[in-house]
Amino acid sequence: MIHHIVEMFKEAATRTFSTTLMVDLTVVEGEVPEPEWEIFGLIGLSGDVNGNVAVCLRNDTAREIIYRFTGEQARGIEDITDGVGEIVNIIAGNAKSYMTDKRVFLSLPEVVQGKSVKIDFKKFKERVEIRFASDIGPVKLIFACR
Repeated sequence: MIHHIVEMFKEAATRTFSTTLMVDLTVVEGEVPEPEWEIFGLIGLSGDVNGNVAVCLRNDTAREIIYRFTGEQARGIEDITDGVGEIVNIIAGNAKSYMTDKRVFLSLPEVVQGKSVKIDFKKFKERVEIRFASDIGPVKLIFACR
């Protein structure tokens, strides 16, 4: 089941970036050096699917997302936090729309910032990471569930 849900989130992320930001995401396969992620948009799922999703970004990628989303430069940390929270919310909402056979509820999005932050989701049995390349920088999607 997890791989089916992960595919839904991969499609949702690709669609969200393409339609909302005009950014093409390409899945990165194999061993590639991990960038230093600085901003994490998180959202929880409950109901028939219990888990968490994180979108991991670098600061420069997050700023470009805000610019493409609003047409304006981020004026401060609040703009970045709001924008990243909205992007993870849109991705999760799009993924939820594919799960027509399940009752799924989304939490409010949260955003964590900082260097050397690690999102591990230890309380979940299964965890899948998908790394993307794009013209605005790398993006990582983490899905973890029970």
